[in-house]
Amino acid sequence: MKLRYVALNIEPRQYSGFFNEQFIFEFNKSTEFIRNYISKAIRKFNYQTDGTFNMLLINPCEENGGCNILRAFSILQIRLVVLPDEVESYLKMTDLTAKYEYYLSLLERGYQQANIFRPIPIKELLAIHQQFRKQGYKNEWLFKKVRIAPYNMILYFKCYFTISEFRLELEAYDIKTKNLMSTGIIKKTFPDELYFAKSFKKIIVENNMLTILDFLSKPAFEINLDKIRQGIFNVNDIEGLWWNKNR
Repeated sequence: MKLRYVALNIEPRQYSGFFNEQFIFEFNKSTEFIRNYISKAIRKFNYQTDGTFNMLLINPCEENGGCNILRAFSILQIRLVVLPDEVESYLKMTDLTAKYEYYLSLLERGYQQANIFRPIPIKELLAIHQQFRKQGYKNEWLFKKVRIAPYNMILYFKCYFTISEFRLELEAYDIKTKNLMSTGIIKKTFPDELYFAKSFKKIIVENNMLTILDFLSKPAFEINLDKIRQGIFNVNDIEGLWWNKNR
């Protein structure tokens, strides 16, 4: 069993003391983009665990710290005790970099605690943290690069996962001049994979339409290439129309 996931969140049942419902919601929402970054990065190392877990789950808590294996879910859970003073300091933070560093520090404390209980790849995880810092605490990646010769265009579909949102954006360039022709946001949503991970999996081009398919190979977004060529960004949110109609 290989290590595939690393998460930092507070259990919802911690509604007591300084972990109130609003605090837990905001904290867990804010750490999703880091969880996504580290989880994707650690998979590249193909680290073989002892066979009891494929996920590190670090849960800040008020008391009763420790580690245990949640066998039904293949999770190594680390209950990391945090003190009221550090929570108060966190709540006063207005600088995003300070918040990012606090999240990383909690993860690093959790790694040390976990490694006493079960061997984990601390060296590799800390290297991922350093890379994250060097990249400016950004979680960005290229979803697809599509060359459309008949339109003399090359399209880049880029993902931006931040502390506050997820965006899928399009950048269209002229192949010959390299000039930017059109750009815009295709999808913008809550910072959680549940809201976007299944929305775009494949791209097909037929006639003058580019269609982004979801995980079921159903159309999710349509883009008129004639308009893009004219410098007019456009997107038909089929997915959004369906949800609005059926919710």
